[in-house]
Amino acid sequence: MKKLTHKKNVRFIIVLFRFVRFSFNGGVFVETFPWWTESQKKLAEEVEEFVEENAPRAAEALWTFENPEDIVKKVAEKGWFGTLIPEEYGGMGSEVGVTGACIVVEGLARLGPLTATYSTTCFGGTHQLVRLGTPEQKEKWLPKIARGEQLNALCLTEPFVGSDAAGVTTRATRVRGVYN
Repeated sequence: MKKLTHKKNVRFIIVLFRFVRFSFNGGVFVETFPWWTESQKKLAEEVEEFVEENAPRAAEALWTFENPEDIVKKVAEKGWFGTLIPEEYGGMGSEVGVTGACIVVEGLARLGPLTATYSTTCFGGTHQLVRLGTPEQKEKWLPKIARGEQLNALCLTEPFVGSDAAGVTTRATRVRGVYN
């Protein structure tokens, strides 16, 4: 059997990405829903175009086992790390909301592991910071996250539990103003 060259392998992966993309929903990127706002529908169109433009580079990064930081930067430039962040902190606010973040995740999933960077930042830290952070924490971190300057994650583990949040038994107890 003839060994394929690197360029031929990259071309094969690009063709495969395009086939997979168009094999879902009969060639439609993502099915829109009647309750979506015009902003969400527009976002879906933008994500579709972005995925199409960046599929070759994503395929190459996947093949060469590299993190496509150039594509992550483009995601940041689009402002998509701010889908869950209120406008007052530089995000998209309620304009697209959680549905918008899901639209972006679904699209970026077609670019391979890049979606992990996006979804971990949005759902593994940002969401919690927006809902539970102090005003000082929000002011310090949310603008940086919205601009894509700060990527974050929520890390959770415990012996014999791993990352099963429901199985965690460790508790913080406040004693004389200090948590132990």
